[in-house]
Amino acid sequence: TELSANSFSLSDLYKKANKKIFSIEKPIKFSAYFHKKIALLFVPFLIVLGIAPFCLAFSRNIQVFFVSLFSLFGWISFYTIMESALIFGSQSLFSPAWIIWGAFFPFLLFSLYKFAKLE
Repeated sequence: TELSANSFSLSDLYKKANKKIFSIEKPIKFSAYFHKKIALLFVPFLIVLGIAPFCLAFSRNIQVFFVSLFSLFGWISFYTIMESALIFGSQSLFSPAWIIWGAFFPFLLFSLYKFAKLE
């Protein structure tokens, strides 16, 4: 049976993504999974930068329920967009690196903007 590209380690994905073989579909698929795994390493920093402005604001206007609700919505939307970027990256529409990191950076920019405005 053929293993899923998601089950490989980062070093194996890097080797398989850079391997020159006749089939163009396989290296692109491995490259998409490689960039997704690299991007997911930065998710804890993204979570801290994204949630901290709402949790550190000492105000009675922001309820805990809404912080939890928006955090959960952001988490689900992030993983949905990352999975769709993985599908588009595996289909070789554009470079997998551009698609995966292009889906990651809007969340990062929003988090950094909110964190920079924190007083």
